[in-house]
Amino acid sequence: MEKRETEPPSFGNAERLAEVLKEGEGRFERLVEGLPVGVLIHDPRAEILFANPAAAEMLGLPMAALLGKTSMDAGQFALHEDGSPFPGEDHPAPVALATGRPVRNVVVGFRRPARQDVAWLLVSAEPQLRPDGSVARVVSTLIDITPHRQATEKLAENEARYRQLVETAHDIIYRTDADGYFTYVNPVASRVLGYAPEELAGKHYLEMIRPDHRARVQEHLRRQYWQQSASSYDEFVALARDGREIWIGQNVQLMRQEGQVEGIQAVARDITERRAAEEALEQERRQLRDIVAHAPVAMAILDREERWLAHSQEWLRFPRMPENYREGVTRALHGEVVMRDEDTVAFDDGARMYVRWSAHPWRHSSGEV
Repeated sequence: MEKRETEPPSFGNAERLAEVLKEGEGRFERLVEGLPVGVLIHDPRAEILFANPAAAEMLGLPMAALLGKTSMDAGQFALHEDGSPFPGEDHPAPVALATGRPVRNVVVGFRRPARQDVAWLLVSAEPQLRPDGSVARVVSTLIDITPHRQATEKLAENEARYRQLVETAHDIIYRTDADGYFTYVNPVASRVLGYAPEELAGKHYLEMIRPDHRARVQEHLRRQYWQQSASSYDEFVALARDGREIWIGQNVQLMRQEGQVEGIQAVARDITERRAAEEALEQERRQLRDIVAHAPVAMAILDREERWLAHSQEWLRFPRMPENYREGVTRALHGEVVMRDEDTVAFDDGARMYVRWSAHPWRHSSGEV
């Protein structure tokens, strides 16, 4: 019967490479030539006996330049993950030779001067033992993880930039999980509310809101969730650690992970002064309307669209605004003071009244009417 050569075994790690080694050097070399994984074979002195094309490509050197070299020769080019030098004697191959044990998945950075870059490699070393237990050779495998490393570094840079932006922002920024518990608060939130960051961590956002506002705020966020609105704005009273009441205005965005809402992120600010100013202005308006309503003369306040804002009871005696009055109001809305020392008003029953009237512009602090 014709003897058929069995199909060479598939391998992806040093242990399988070791099995192939036992079948013969020539066959092994043919098998590893086209592998995308770098392969190095070291003798008992750690000198490289064999390097496949992938290893030469990853290290940025010709295959011939690698032969006879050791990890000590590469020491000046090797880096730890933190960027510090990686001494040659600590590389996986020398350690495997010294201990007779496998060394797996060590991250090594390798400077490639010709390319002016660094290749990041995941290196494993598998010792092959003689019957007496001594190391006959070491097979090292190299996997290029440079793209993954670059993506990780880019992500870390973006996260650091975002964190710096958040930490130095003038607004309150916080995040919660899907159940409403804080997962992050920036320093402004701690400063405004008077809590240390660790005190806020794990608290529910409703604990920071005045009790009579909680149901409304909760309903607002529930509506945003069910409507899947990207963002929303709301205002409410928060309670500081010392009991102070602080008006907060916030924009809330839903945070999603794989299509599922995993929490919220809010950008908020202290609007207490603005709310106080609005309340004071509204109080002044109420007082003014009250004064006007009880004035013993015919008096009215109109806005720029000539809509009634307030009027006295006496004003109701006039069935309609005479045309000459309307002209005076229009001129006053354009900034002119209009006065008539003597004028007449005709009523529907034919009666006439002699009056004196004036129209004055009411200006904002900006000077606009």
